[in-house]
Amino acid sequence: MLKLFDPPRLLRIGLLIALLIAPLSMVALGQQPSAPTNGPEEDEPLSTIFYPEFREVKNPDLHMNEDATTIAGNEWVLRLADNDDSDAKFSGSAWHGIKQPISSRFQSTFQFRTSDPVGARADGLAFVIHNDQRELTTLGNAGCSLGYGGITPSVAIEFDTYINNSLYCAENQDPNGDHVGIQLNGDPKHVAPNSLGVKQLPQNLVSGRVYTASIFY
Repeated sequence: MLKLFDPPRLLRIGLLIALLIAPLSMVALGQQPSAPTNGPEEDEPLSTIFYPEFREVKNPDLHMNEDATTIAGNEWVLRLADNDDSDAKFSGSAWHGIKQPISSRFQSTFQFRTSDPVGARADGLAFVIHNDQRELTTLGNAGCSLGYGGITPSVAIEFDTYINNSLYCAENQDPNGDHVGIQLNGDPKHVAPNSLGVKQLPQNLVSGRVYTASIFY
C-alpha cells in the first residue's frame, strides 16, 4: 500500500494540528536528526533535518500556516494551535520547505506537548508526508480530520486525543480518546483501504506532559 509514492518523487514533511472548539494546545519542542535507518542508496544524498529549537531566524526553511507560530518561553517552541476556550476552530500546519526523497527509509524523532484546560480534548495532531498541489500552504480539514483531511497524496501518522461518537464523525470509528493511527490520502476513517492500522494508547495525550515520538518509514 505504500506504493503510493514512486521514487524518486520528493515529498513535503511536517506537523499539523486541528482543533474543535479549540481547547487543545500543541507545541513541538524539537526534532532530532532524520535519516534513513538502513542508509540511502549510493546515488542518493543523505538529508538531515534538525530543529533544535524553533526560532524563525534560525529556521528559514520552516513554513507555517493559519494559527501555527513560534513562541519564546524557557525555550523556543512551535505552537500549532492555541488553547483558547472560545467557540471556534483553530488549526495550523508547519512544513519543512525543501522536498525530501523517500525512496530510502528514514527515521524522524520529535517531542510534543498538548494541554487541555477546558476538558473537551479535541482534536489531535499528525505527522504528515505529502505531495499535495498546495505545496507549502497545505492545511487539510479541521475537527475530526485533525488538519490532514483531504491532503492527497499523503501518509499521516495521527495522534488523536478525542473519541468521535455517534454525534460527530462516527464514521471514523475511533477506538478511544487516545490513539495513534496510520492513514493514507487524507482519509481519517479507521477502515480499509486508507487505514494501515490503529492502536489505543495507555497514555493521556492531553496531560500536558512532554512525549517523544519516533517514526520509522
